[in-house]
Amino acid sequence: MKTATSSLVYECEVCDEALPAVGDRGTVIDPSDAPLSEIETVGVQIVPLRDVPLTHAIAEGEGYDSVVEWRAGHLRFWGSPEMRAELGENFVIDDTTLIVLESFKVAR
Repeated sequence: MKTATSSLVYECEVCDEALPAVGDRGTVIDPSDAPLSEIETVGVQIVPLRDVPLTHAIAEGEGYDSVVEWRAGHLRFWGSPEMRAELGENFVIDDTTLIVLESFKVAR
């Protein structure tokens, strides 16, 4: 079960969005935009990419068995044309890039 997600601090900055905070609530929607459940943020950590722990990678519920797999999957996503358009072509991800590690629970 997915209980965590990751984002780039830089992404929040360029999109002028607040970093997630404990107590934040959001709605999970299905592919047709119908609400499925409400989630509540229960933990937020900001760490360099090199320090993402295995427990977080597993909690994302994507089937990652290692941080190496987690990193490869996220680098593919963050390097996708859609994300490059959002982040800018000059943005470079390396071991020091700050990552937002958010954990959540189903609130209802």
